[in-house]
This record gives sequence, structure tokens and C-alpha cells, in this order.
Amino acid sequence: MEPTAGEIETREHDLTAGLAFEDGASLNFTTTESFERLEAEFARYSIPIGDYKFRDYAITYVSDRSSKVGGRVNFRQGEFWIGTRKSVGGELTLRPDYHWQVDTTFSRDDIEVPAGSFPTTLVGLKILYAHSSRSFLNAFLQSNAERNQFSTNVRLKIIHHPLSEIFIVFNERRDTVPGEVVDRGVVFKFTNLFSF
Repeated sequence: MEPTAGEIETREHDLTAGLAFEDGASLNFTTTESFERLEAEFARYSIPIGDYKFRDYAITYVSDRSSKVGGRVNFRQGEFWIGTRKSVGGELTLRPDYHWQVDTTFSRDDIEVPAGSFPTTLVGLKILYAHSSRSFLNAFLQSNAERNQFSTNVRLKIIHHPLSEIFIVFNERRDTVPGEVVDRGVVFKFTNLFSF
């Protein structure tokens, strides 16, 4: 199927209704209608070329973000191309003091299509440490149960002058079954603002 000029390939319509609580928390209900035009087979799920419409429904609760302990819980269920999808996820945030923030995340997708079942589970840990207003350390660790992989991303940011920064970034992706490194890299970036 060759695309024609002006044809829509992807479209989403969202409708959301929500409640905002006095303590800063919120509860939202969302329905999403999607349109997708496939010009090549979606090989992973064996979905043939064609036009597809599908709809799903979601509910999300977010607690007060200003408290020392907060979080988010969400649930989504509905159609997925020519099958169904059910998703559940959440996040727990800890802020022991103004230097530290720790986020733990979890998501689980269960996709059912004629070609089979495709479950995916992701677990993540994000750590932010602010030593001062000029130096920050971010770390993000994630486990992917479907691919049997563990990813690490660590970034150090130092502001040595206003609008001038130093970044040091470490990335690694590792297979958890054999324990072998898939890829690894270190990036150094230096920026400096010159005044004339």
C-alpha cells in the first residue's frame, strides 16, 4: 500500500474527565480512540497491511507531588489493533530531603492478538541527588523481563558558570541470562558561554 499525499496515517482522540482533591492529588478517567494506517505488516504481532481503529480506557490516580512520599497508579484496558491490551503501572516517589529524590516504577502490559500473547514487564529505579545548585547526579536503572536485559544510565551535570555546563554520561545494556554486555558507552560534553 503506497501512501497518498494528504492521507492520515495516525490519529488519536482523547477525552479526559478528572477530579482534583484539596491535598493536591488527582484522579483522571481517559478514553482514547486511535486510527492507524499500516503500509507494511506489523511483523511483531503479525498484523497485516490495512486501516485500523481501536479504543481503550484508562484510570490514573496521582497523589500529592509536594509530599515526602508520593506516587501514581494507572490501569488501562481496551482494544489493540486486532486484539486486546491490558496495562497496569505505578510509581512510588520518596523525597527524604531537598538533596534526594528516589522513584521506583513498575509497568506490566498484556497484549493478546491472534498471533499469540505478548506480556511485557518493566521495573525501574531513578535516583536524583542534588549536591548543590550547581551539581547534580542522575541514575536510571531498568529491568526488562521480556528481553532479559538490564539497562543503566548515569549522568553527572556540573554548572561551572551560568549557562556553561559539564556532562559525563555512562550507558550500559546487559543481557541478564548470560550476563554479557550488549553495549556500553561513556560521553563527555563541555559547554561554555562566551561574552563578547
